[in-house]
Amino acid sequence: ETLRELLPYAVPPTLTTRVLAVLALVLTLLSKSATLAAPFALKRAVDIIANAPPSSAAAATAAAAVAGASATTSALAASIAAYAALRLASAAFSQARAVAFKLVALVTSRRLSADTFLHLHALGAPFHAARESGAGSLVRVMDR
Repeated sequence: ETLRELLPYAVPPTLTTRVLAVLALVLTLLSKSATLAAPFALKRAVDIIANAPPSSAAAATAAAAVAGASATTSALAASIAAYAALRLASAAFSQARAVAFKLVALVTSRRLSADTFLHLHALGAPFHAARESGAGSLVRVMDR
């Protein structure tokens, strides 16, 4: 019964908050995807270093060694840059998701609080007189 009463609060009331909720979900997926992809970029960089041809003059001519080293260096730099970009994207998407979801959570919390406040005001005086809450207990504490 309680879950049935709280279920309408799970769906954002306005189009703006619905868009923010979907945006938060998309940002979560992007953050997780970047987190999963980052180790593969690092693996590629390590593989490039491990498979780099030796720089001996006997192995190849000087021109071929320079061209191979240049290609290896640029591939290594690209892999390291991709790793750094993916780590940065993961953190950025995570922070953006937190902001988007916080806005949705605030709207939902405000709505639930207002409905609870209205419900408490709609209850009769006998209900409130029988409860140990609010100003009555505060006055007793201050008298002590």
